[in-house]
Amino acid sequence: MKRVYLDQNHWSYLSLALGGQPRTQAEAEAARVIARSVANQEASFPLSTAHVFETWKLIGADKRLAIARTMIEVSRHAAIAPPQQLVPAELALALHRRFDTAVSPPEVQAFGRGLAHLSGGLFSELDPELVAYVRAEHPEFDDAEVTDWIEARLIAGPEQDLPVGELTPPPMQSAEGFAAGQTELQERFKQQNTNEPERRRAVAASMMRDITEPLTAALRQTGVTVDQFTALERKELIALMLDLPSRVALLELMTRQHADLGTKWVANDLNDLVYLSAAIGYCDIVVTERKWSAIINSTDVPARTGTVVLAKLAELPAALASDGGSS
Repeated sequence: MKRVYLDQNHWSYLSLALGGQPRTQAEAEAARVIARSVANQEASFPLSTAHVFETWKLIGADKRLAIARTMIEVSRHAAIAPPQQLVPAELALALHRRFDTAVSPPEVQAFGRGLAHLSGGLFSELDPELVAYVRAEHPEFDDAEVTDWIEARLIAGPEQDLPVGELTPPPMQSAEGFAAGQTELQERFKQQNTNEPERRRAVAASMMRDITEPLTAALRQTGVTVDQFTALERKELIALMLDLPSRVALLELMTRQHADLGTKWVANDLNDLVYLSAAIGYCDIVVTERKWSAIINSTDVPARTGTVVLAKLAELPAALASDGGSS
């Protein structure tokens, strides 16, 4: 079965197509192929935390619910874990390979089911009281329909347009902090007139700082000492970053973004880059924005990960029909 990750825009296009309002005939055909591939269990379309976050950013309740229903219908609750849940096991495995540690690293649990998995446990399993309420309101629902109803509404949020009462679109502080940090790094590149290898090392170092806590835990878990780790040469640290499936695309995306010193870093880059990178690390096919697709396909990342990266929903049927590997 091939795992396919759609970014938010393409979920929106798919929702329109499945709702009888395709933007193009090619997207209408893609929607039919997607529905057939799901029904035949030939493809899986996992959701991520980014999808919930991006859906909640939409003001209109009707649009949020339509997209959420499409996500539940097509994903069938397939989920990919958030990057912060993937990195600890990835680090332990990478350290084990480098230092031949006696401790066997844990298996990376990239895929699972439901909001609990995609959120890394922030969403709990379905509340029994909520399940009982939905059963009372909809006695015609079977167990699967109850789950679908609840998860679609958790993804969609309030039944009114936002903001309503104390409910607003999600806060952007962490994303804005990410953009500010990259802007600051970019200013240093300008001032110091850095070349490409220097920028690449600096980006890798900033990424390593972002995962200090799970790295410390992985060192402790595998028995690798801090002295052993810090003895790695700078080029080996980049190799280590490239050995983390959820980070290999991120290193390339951020390095290429910083190659243009006129790049304007924005809050949405956090979701676009971090969750997209995790998807490229684990899924067979990723459909994303033209900009990110062009960058990734200009690197060796697809060859490293075995992932097909597309820019159009209309390109998906051919990729699904290809003989490429599947998870």
